[in-house]
Amino acid sequence: MVGIEIRGTITPRTLEQVRQPLSRVADSPHTDDAFPAGVLILLDSSGGDGMAAMEIGRLARAARAHVFVAGKCSSACVLVFAGGAMRGAASGALGIHQGRVTRFVRDVGRQDVRVEADEQARLFLELADRRTEEYLAEMGMPPTLIAASRAVPADRVRWLDAAEIAEYGLSGFDPAYRASRAVAGAARFGIDGEEFARRSNVTADTCRVEATAVASFSACYRRVLATGR
Repeated sequence: MVGIEIRGTITPRTLEQVRQPLSRVADSPHTDDAFPAGVLILLDSSGGDGMAAMEIGRLARAARAHVFVAGKCSSACVLVFAGGAMRGAASGALGIHQGRVTRFVRDVGRQDVRVEADEQARLFLELADRRTEEYLAEMGMPPTLIAASRAVPADRVRWLDAAEIAEYGLSGFDPAYRASRAVAGAARFGIDGEEFARRSNVTADTCRVEATAVASFSACYRRVLATGR
């Protein structure tokens, strides 16, 4: 199993750091033989570069990665999360808001750009919004997720509860992936497909409390799949 932790600000460098391991797994014919997953990604990030986040999400989906929030995940981090073939986040761990443009100012740090006063920034934000909408549709997310995000001002964060995470399609398996994974998992653990899916879905709550690093989270994930707790 390949384990990846994405913590802190998501940047183009983050994308380059994960590109090779995710691409290697995506090209492997044995990815789905690994339990709990061929790739396990843990997230703890307040966002960053949305374009880089979407590319990481695409790589994660191609590698059929299982993606969990091991802290908090907001803004562009949610785009990475949406790329998981299996996704798990505890209530209150995912935060959304509308898109924004930032730039890095030397000796000051990253600052928001007022798009109403910067035509180039406004055009970039429009492009980014279109690409984000296309990406989320590609990942199988409902249009309501985009609508909910756009309703939150860029300088605020709306933290989603468990019902909202499910409503916006962010929890559980990608349907196409579940069709094969639940069958294989059920056979491996001697349970039915629905129970395997249930155990997978409770992993985020159970393992987030006791395990935040890949190795300990993976061990917890295996235990939950085997025992249901």
